[in-house]
Amino acid sequence: MEIQETTKNVEFGSYPQTVNGDIQPIEWQFLAIENNKMLLLSKYGLDCKIFDVSSNDWKNSEIRQWLNGEFYNKSFSEKERKNINPLNLSDVGTTDNVFLLSKEEVERYFANNKSRRCKATAYAVKNGAWVDEDCSYSWWWIRSPYPNLSSQVYFVNTVGVVGDYYHVNYYCVFVRPALWVNL
Repeated sequence: MEIQETTKNVEFGSYPQTVNGDIQPIEWQFLAIENNKMLLLSKYGLDCKIFDVSSNDWKNSEIRQWLNGEFYNKSFSEKERKNINPLNLSDVGTTDNVFLLSKEEVERYFANNKSRRCKATAYAVKNGAWVDEDCSYSWWWIRSPYPNLSSQVYFVNTVGVVGDYYHVNYYCVFVRPALWVNL
């Protein structure tokens, strides 16, 4: 497998990351290792996408279709795709190669708010990701729907708090993909 370790991160796949759209290796954070598989989360917000036009239903969302279609096919070679292990997301009833973390996963895998904060790539900012001028961090989507509001979904805010929610078609929240890869 072509994973290159860099400190506590790995490089796997590639995606546009500069203002000019230059394709560069994707840097991923280790979140967990289980049964000869490693859970990775992109170190940076890679792109800016709406969750969906009107619904917080992960199964039918535009962001899920994009992650498992265009992003998956564009970012990973055929050899790399063979090392991605599809995950059964029982909380939303899907099996996905690439996904967003759930609220519970974010709380489990990150020790505190500071460790959840994330910066967007220049490419994501060019595509509309909002960045806080005071701290240079931004908001990132998670897949958990907000209860009783079918058009709202949770996200992680600039200071790393999980629990804020926005309308699913909010255009300036970035995408931080996650995936399981075979070791």
